[in-house]
Amino acid sequence: MALFPGARGRIPNFKGAEMAARLLSALPEWKRAKDIKANPDSPQRPIRHLGLSSGKTIYMAVLRLREKKCFIKLDPSKISPKKFHEASSIKGAFRYGIPVHPKEMLKIDPFGGAKPCL
Repeated sequence: MALFPGARGRIPNFKGAEMAARLLSALPEWKRAKDIKANPDSPQRPIRHLGLSSGKTIYMAVLRLREKKCFIKLDPSKISPKKFHEASSIKGAFRYGIPVHPKEMLKIDPFGGAKPCL
């Protein structure tokens, strides 16, 4: 079931990640959400792409949270729709997004709302 680069020591990419993203998009919480927090792992790329395509702002964690500005903000209104696929990749997120500190992010509400972080 695991795809490249394998499952050892990481969140594994898996067959069906695209279907999982489509199923997620049918949930009421997804439909209400305007902002999404995501990991940079491969199986979440379809979710990041779907989020951008749906007009949602994506906050993607920087690998291993090494920086003070440890999230990349991907604002779909500032990215050409033709570039959403590229922007949903790790390399593309750094190219099209901006680094932000957690205090600059909206607080992600698991029930679909967002509030400023304090």
